Amino acid sequence: MASVCLDIFSMPRVTWQGQEYDCFILIVDRLTGWMIARPTLSAGLTGEKAAHLIFDASFGEIGLPSIITTDQDPRFTSSFFLTVCARLGIRCVFSQAHRPQANGRVEVAGRVLKDIIRKVAMERKKSWMEILPCALRIRHDLVDPEIGYSPYQLLFGRERPGTGLPWNVEHENESARVWIRNREQQEGHIASILRKRILEGLKRINQKRQARKFQVGDRVWLKRPKGITGPSPTEALWTGPYRIGKQVGTNSFVLKIGRTEIAAHADQLKLALEAGGELDWSVAGSVLRTLPPNPPLAKHTPPVVSPGTPLDGTPPDGQSQPIDGHPQPLNGPPSTA
Repeated sequence: MASVCLDIFSMPRVTWQGQEYDCFILIVDRLTGWMIARPTLSAGLTGEKAAHLIFDASFGEIGLPSIITTDQDPRFTSSFFLTVCARLGIRCVFSQAHRPQANGRVEVAGRVLKDIIRKVAMERKKSWMEILPCALRIRHDLVDPEIGYSPYQLLFGRERPGTGLPWNVEHENESARVWIRNREQQEGHIASILRKRILEGLKRINQKRQARKFQVGDRVWLKRPKGITGPSPTEALWTGPYRIGKQVGTNSFVLKIGRTEIAAHADQLKLALEAGGELDWSVAGSVLRTLPPNPPLAKHTPPVVSPGTPLDGTPPDGQSQPIDGHPQPLNGPPSTA
C-alpha cells in the first residue's frame, strides 16, 4: 500500500456499544483496491482525532504508505495532520476543491461499500456498524473479471484461507524469490490494466467535452458547489464575475475575490463576455454577457418660484418660470379682465 487515498463518508446516526457513530473514514489502496474503514462521529472530529484513527490502528500489519491523496477537508489540511505525515515521511496530495472526480478511486470505493452495506442491511436487519466488517470482507473477496484477482489476493499473494483443518492448497509453497518475482509481475500487469482504464475514460470524456480556454486576466463566472453548501432554489447558480489571477495547472486557475484567492477547475468556470455595465441574465446559452451602461439622463433644472406666486404654481405675469433658460407659455384659459 505505497499510495492510498482517503475520504469521509456520512452514514445514519447509530449507537453501538454505548457510543454514537454517523460516518467512517475510508482508506483505499490505489493499486490493489484494499479498503480500511474507521467508524467515528463527525461532531468533534478534528485533524488530531482523524490522524489517530488513521495511523494508530490502520497500517500496523501492512506498513505506512508513501503517498496519501485526499480532498481539501479541514481535518486533512490541519497543521496537526500535516505535521504527523511529514514526521512519518508521507507526502500529502490534495485533489481539486469541489471536484470529487479528482479523488475518484476512493469515491467509487465508498459508493460500492455503501451499496454492499445497504443490501446486507435489507437482509439481516442490522445497523451499518454491525455490517461494516462483513461488507469489507465481501468486497475484499470480489474478483475483478478483467484483472482476475480479488483485493485480498493482490495484497497477500494467495487466496483467503478457508475454515477447518486440514486445509488443502491448490499449489505448493513457493520460495521467497519466486514469490517476490511473481508479485512484481502481477503488480505490473494490474498497473497496466489500470492505466489502460484511465486512458480509455479520459478519451471517452474528452470526446464529449468542449475546450474551455481561459487566460490570466479573464473575467469568469464561478459555479456554486453542490451539496449541503450549495445554492438554494432561490439563489443563483453562478457567482461573480471574478478575475483569473493565475493558472496553476492545465485546468486549474486561481480567482481573485476581493482580498482572497480561491482555486477552481475549468469545469466550474464560464467566460463572462463584458463591455462594462449591467449583467444580461436573459442571454441564452452557456456564456453570460454584460450590457453596455445606459446613457446618462439629461440634467433637469427645477423651476425657480418667485415670491408672490399662487399656491397653484401660476406666476403673476402669466408665464411659467424658465426651464433650461426658455420661458414656457401657460395652457390655461384666457383672462376675461
